[in-house]
This record gives sequence, C-alpha cells and structure tokens, in this order.
Amino acid sequence: MISQQERHAATILVIDDEPMTAKFLEELLKYAGYNNTRSITQPSQALSLYRDLKPDLILVDLVMPVINGYQVIEQLKASDPKAYFPVLVITGQKDQGILMQTFELGAKDYLTKPYEADEVVLRVRNILETGLLVKKMQQHIDSLKGQIQGRPAGQVQTY
Repeated sequence: MISQQERHAATILVIDDEPMTAKFLEELLKYAGYNNTRSITQPSQALSLYRDLKPDLILVDLVMPVINGYQVIEQLKASDPKAYFPVLVITGQKDQGILMQTFELGAKDYLTKPYEADEVVLRVRNILETGLLVKKMQQHIDSLKGQIQGRPAGQVQTY
C-alpha cells in the first residue's frame, strides 16, 4: 500500500503553454499536499527536465505551439522506453479519436477542460498510487534478482 506521505513526496511535472493554467495546476497540487510539483510553459524544456527530475507523474496539455502534447509524450517515452510512464493528459479536446490516441501513446488518464479541481486531485492520487506501487514492485524484483545472483550455483533456498 502507498501512504499519503509517500504520495505527497512524489515529484510531479506540469506541462502547459498557458502560464495561468500551468501555475493553477501547480498551486492546486501544492495545496493538496504535493510539495514536489513543478510547472513549465515551454514544452521544448520537457525532455531535459524529465531527465533531471524523473517525475512520478506528468500532467500535459495536448494543444501547444511548436511542440504539442503528443510530441512531448513521444519524446519522453522514447527517452526511457522501459519505464512505467505516468501521464495525465489535460486538454480541451473532446474527440474520441484524440482520447484513444493519447492512450495508445501511453497516457494513463485523460481530463477535459473545464475540469473540477477535486477531480484533478483525485486522478493525480490514483495515478500516483499505481505508479509508486509499480516502482516499489520493480525495486523488490531488482532486490530479489540481486539475491539470486549472489548465491553460489546450485544453491537452493528452502522455505
């Protein structure tokens, strides 16, 4: 299980070209207890910031100039193709095809504007819980692999 303290320690990156929207989402999440939240309005900065922060969750708008949300998602996924990819898409687009395309790219959830602040916070919580559980499970698997590799050949552990 993931505790509230673990969720609130998570790193969240908000990517939206509208400064007021980006700041609103950042402040909303900070108000909800997520203290490691950062927002950017230049999607071209997303890849380098993703590499630096290794966020536990990314909120991204789809409609942005120069680099749109689809391209941001593709770039981030390509930089770490084996990683669990926790993305919440937030957009004014309501087309079913757009929804399906974001899921095909690996987004975990989708919100349309206008949205309720409480709904954003709950969806963030749900995605973070899943992502943090995946991270814990992977750490446990890595630990077990290390234990197995550290045993002499032919040694079997009994329980």
